[in-house]
Parts: sequence; structure tokens; C-alpha cells
Amino acid sequence: MSRGQAAPLLHDFIPWTVTMMTRACPPSLDPTDTRHRCRLALLRCLSRVITLEEPVKPHLADICTVFMECLTKDNEECALLALHAIIDLQKTYRQSVEPMVPAFLDFVISLLDRFEQIAVEPRVDGRLCPSGASLKIVLECPVIVVLIFQLHRRFINDYIGKFVPVVMRALAVNIPVPTDFMYPASINPQDLQNAAKTTHCDYLSAKIKILSFFAYISRGFIAAVRQSANDIPGIVMELLKETPCEIPSARKELLVAIRHILSTEIRVCFVPFLGAFLDERLLLGDGWTCQVFFRPLAYSLLADLIHHVRLEL
Repeated sequence: MSRGQAAPLLHDFIPWTVTMMTRACPPSLDPTDTRHRCRLALLRCLSRVITLEEPVKPHLADICTVFMECLTKDNEECALLALHAIIDLQKTYRQSVEPMVPAFLDFVISLLDRFEQIAVEPRVDGRLCPSGASLKIVLECPVIVVLIFQLHRRFINDYIGKFVPVVMRALAVNIPVPTDFMYPASINPQDLQNAAKTTHCDYLSAKIKILSFFAYISRGFIAAVRQSANDIPGIVMELLKETPCEIPSARKELLVAIRHILSTEIRVCFVPFLGAFLDERLLLGDGWTCQVFFRPLAYSLLADLIHHVRLEL
């Protein structure tokens, strides 16, 4: 179907979809609920038609409203679809969707501000997680914020100062792997252990994403993070110790984020920790994948650090 042929269909389909999503089909946390399945189907359809551009432009305001409501008020599964659609909207329509940017950035700030509460909330009851309490949503958001700052630079000065405090509070959160559970006896203990491990890995991955966002801020807006610089080496050390071998992609992203941070003046704060950086097991962890594939990255990171702080040694 060409875009010209799609226009009459979308003229009726998009308003009907918006009505269904905002009025007739409320969110549900039950994965088997017909309403939830209906919302998923409608979101998938809507996320595909937004790429048709011209026929969609008259309906952009309503589409943005639907995706933002899904992101803020729906469950994790629908919110993830909405997040990916928001990325497409930003890339495709840029100026036309600029009015939704402040609402999205405010939502991300509220997520980071509640990061500790989100990370400790139990999730072993067979129900979907609310979008506002989802580690997976937290994990996705920092990259989208960077994209938005690149596309809408006029918002940077207004929001960098708001992001730095909540980013530092989120990075300061330190949650050990849970060992004690208060759940009904009917739940399989192995399921509890697996769920706890998965949640903790999501927590660490989200925290590393937040550190990557801090690295982005530090490279372009060092004045905004200068007061927080002394806290970063301790946070980095904890993440290096805690990141398990089961998520090698997270360790790789952690090493890349550290390298970006070390390219700024914050590197002088790492001088007292240089001895710890010389421990290969700390940098690479115990996993075979990390030991084999990330060794060049880790050693080049270490070489850059020593080169830049050699006068401080």
C-alpha cells in the first residue's frame, strides 16, 4: 500500500486507535487480560504506521499523547513498545514532536529519583510490572535522553542541572543480592532465586546505563559534574566488583563508560585507586568471555589512565 492509498485509512484508523487506547481499553497488569493484549496489538500497529510520515502528521499530537500515557501509566511491556516508538518519532518528525520533550525528560528524572525504590520492589507474583516501577524502562531511558539532547539542543541548559543530582543519587544506590524472601510457601524457592538474580542483573545493567549517561554529561558539561567528581571512583569500583560474568555486555559498557570518564579532568580522582585498577580480575571479572574479548579494551583504558596521570604518581 502506497502512502497516498494509506492516507484515507489512517484518517479513520488513528483517531479510532487513540480513542481505544485512552478511553475504551484501560491498562492492565494481568498478562492474560484481553485488554492488555488489545493494547499491545494497537501499540504495535500504531508504531508501524508512524513511519508513513505525511499521512500521520495531522495526528502527531494525539499519537504522542498515547505513547506518553503508555510510558507513564501502563505496564512494562506496553511501555517498552511506547519507548521504541518515541525513538522513531524523534528521528522521523523531530521539530513536530518537540512539545513532548519536556514531559518525557521530566518522567525520566522522576524514574531516576525513585531508582532505589524501583530496584528493591519485589516482582515474583506473575503480574506485569508498572511502567513507573520498571528497571527495564530505567535501562532504556538514558540512551533516549542522549538522543533527545542531540536532536533538541535547546533543552540541554534547562535540564542538565536537573539531571546531575538525580543521576548521582541513583549511582549512590547500593543494593546487595537479596538472600531473604518473604513470599508464600507455594512459590518455588528456585523460581525466587532466579527472579532475584534476574532483577539484580537488571539493577546493575540500569546502573551502568546511568553511569554511561554521566560519562556523556561529563564529556560535554564538566562544570555541571565537577562537584560530584570525587564520588565517581568509588561508584566505579563497586560496579566493577559487582557486575557478574553472566552479563558480559554490561561489563563492556561499563569499561567503555569508564574510558569516557577518564578522558575528562575527573581522571585525577582515580589516582588513589590506581593500584586497584592493576588487578586484572577487578577489571575483567571471572567470566571467560570478559577475560578473552575485553582484555584489549581494559588494558588500553589502564594505559590511558597511567599516561594522563603520570605526573601525579
